[in-house]
Amino acid sequence: MPEAKLTWKEGVAFEVEVGGHTMFIDHDPKGGPGRGPAPMALWLVSLAGCTGMDVVYILQRKRLQVDAFEVHIEGKRKEGKHPRIYETVDIRFTIRGPEIPEKAVLQAMRLSRDTYCSVSAMTTGPTIRHLYRIEDPEGNVVAEGELE
Repeated sequence: MPEAKLTWKEGVAFEVEVGGHTMFIDHDPKGGPGRGPAPMALWLVSLAGCTGMDVVYILQRKRLQVDAFEVHIEGKRKEGKHPRIYETVDIRFTIRGPEIPEKAVLQAMRLSRDTYCSVSAMTTGPTIRHLYRIEDPEGNVVAEGELE
């Protein structure tokens, strides 16, 4: 069972010990020490990491040559009254490699979104869009779009 220990340091900064790793989380809208990312930013990282791992793994299992793979995630939070949850989240995958079929990328994204990504399954609030870009080995865009 995953466990984490958070130790308060100053302001709203915490030292986090999780899975043998140590990091800091922090959030001070008045420009505090900035010892680490805020919890909501880490939620975005968790979602991007979960679905990114799924997609690249599925593409590798299809024996496709993936030379480079990036996930960019951006969330728009609700303004005003708390809780200020994400209203929309865009996840953009950029996959580089020779002869990567768009159909394979869409299938991998769909499997992650609908079946495998536990972080995504925990979510009920925001609209999460899965976007992709496929590039050839020189970085030219071969295809891009959004998973429906």
